[in-house]
Amino acid sequence: SDDYRILAWHLTSVWPRDGLVTVACEEPMVAALVGTNLAASFAVDARATLLVDADFASEPVRKLLELPPAPGLVAVMENRRRWSESLVPFTVGRSRTMHVLPSGHRSRAPGPAEAHATVGELLRAARRHDATVVVSSPRMLRSLRAGDDVVLCIVEGESRIDRFARDVAALIDGGARVRGIVLWQGPRPRGN
Repeated sequence: SDDYRILAWHLTSVWPRDGLVTVACEEPMVAALVGTNLAASFAVDARATLLVDADFASEPVRKLLELPPAPGLVAVMENRRRWSESLVPFTVGRSRTMHVLPSGHRSRAPGPAEAHATVGELLRAARRHDATVVVSSPRMLRSLRAGDDVVLCIVEGESRIDRFARDVAALIDGGARVRGIVLWQGPRPRGN
C-alpha cells in the first residue's frame, strides 16, 4: 500500500549507513506486518532485501507468511546452521523476492555474549543486502539491536503512552535513532 511505500521513502531519504532498520511493537503481529510490508516495499524497488524475525517467543513473521516451522535465527545463534542454509526466499511481486530469516522458537532470551555475537552476524548479513529489516519486540531491542535506526509501532487504544515514551527515551539514550512511529488502527493482524 501507499502507506508502506511512504515509510520506505522516508527511511531511504536518509538511509542508515549499515542498511538496517528495526521494527518493534509490543504486539508481535503488528511488528511483523509492518516490518514485512516495509521489506516488501524495498524488494519491489529492486533492492536485495533481508527480513529477519528476532522475536523468538512468538515467531510472528513465520506465522504471518505461513512459513513452515524452521530453526532459523536460533540455529544460527547456536552454530547449528549457517545463514545461507537458514534463509527462505519469498516472492513479493512480479519476479521480485526477498530473503526471510525466521526466528525459530526459543524460550529464553540470549545472554549478553550471545546477543553481542548475534548483532555482529546481523551486521555482516546486512552488508550482503541493500536493505535489512529486523522485526523485534521492544524488550529485545535492549540486548539485540543491530542497527541504530528504529521504527516503533503502537496500537491505538491499547498501547500505554507513558511506557512508550519511556521506551523511546531509553532507545535514544542508548544511541538509537527513532525514525518513525506507526499508529496501528483497527483489528490486530492474525497469524496461523
